[in-house]
Amino acid sequence: MRNKKRSKNKKQDQVKLPRGRHVVGIHSCLEVIKVRPKAVHSVWLKEGWEKHGDLQKIKQWAQENSVRLSVQDKYFFDQIAHSHQGVCLVVNERPHLDIQSLKNEKSCIVVFLDGIEDPHNLGAILRTCWLMGVKAIYTPHYNSAGLSPAANKVASGAAEHVPVEEVSNLAAELSKFKDLGFWVYAAAFENSESLWQTEFSEKVVIVIGAEDKGIRKPVLKACDHIINIPQIESSASYNASVATSIILSEASRQQHFANGLSK
Repeated sequence: MRNKKRSKNKKQDQVKLPRGRHVVGIHSCLEVIKVRPKAVHSVWLKEGWEKHGDLQKIKQWAQENSVRLSVQDKYFFDQIAHSHQGVCLVVNERPHLDIQSLKNEKSCIVVFLDGIEDPHNLGAILRTCWLMGVKAIYTPHYNSAGLSPAANKVASGAAEHVPVEEVSNLAAELSKFKDLGFWVYAAAFENSESLWQTEFSEKVVIVIGAEDKGIRKPVLKACDHIINIPQIESSASYNASVATSIILSEASRQQHFANGLSK
């Protein structure tokens, strides 16, 4: 029995996805089809797809648009992501930000993530950024979560709207935004002011660090303001995605009022 199982797994391991961005999850895949249908290279469905209405819709779309369609078992999908909902799209593109396009923006927000390694955190932050109208997310090349299938799944379609830019030097990238009139706000405790007392500028960069290590010193040094979210227990900390949501909500609220918007 053991030899048969190893032989079976070896055979399945030979089935590999084409190169590209692998998007899993029903909501994420439906958003890809909606936003960038021509970028879909292939569609993979899990055995038993006939029982799920949304998977039937995706299969029908693939057939109508002459997109390569394959069916694989649960083992194959589990190698891509633990939570996949039985579907995976291979996509040949993703959104990117031209930083110079922000030069003439009156008000906007960009988020920098320093050392966020959990793809679920990145996915949750992505979804919040989409709904808050954030222009882009910047992360380091190394020791940081990238736009993996797991992150795409949690983002539930947000990855099709908010660019995730990976750069080698966050501090140097912050300088480019400062040159375009942005002010940089870092979330930390030392020598900080309360979020509720902070007056955000019209063009904002928000920097969020890892929950355990915080923001690295070179990046923190490049920031203009250090702010904290009030809490009753100083020995604990907010989850990174929750902290991002709270700060984005306040910055967005202030920008809406500054621009005379009631909604």
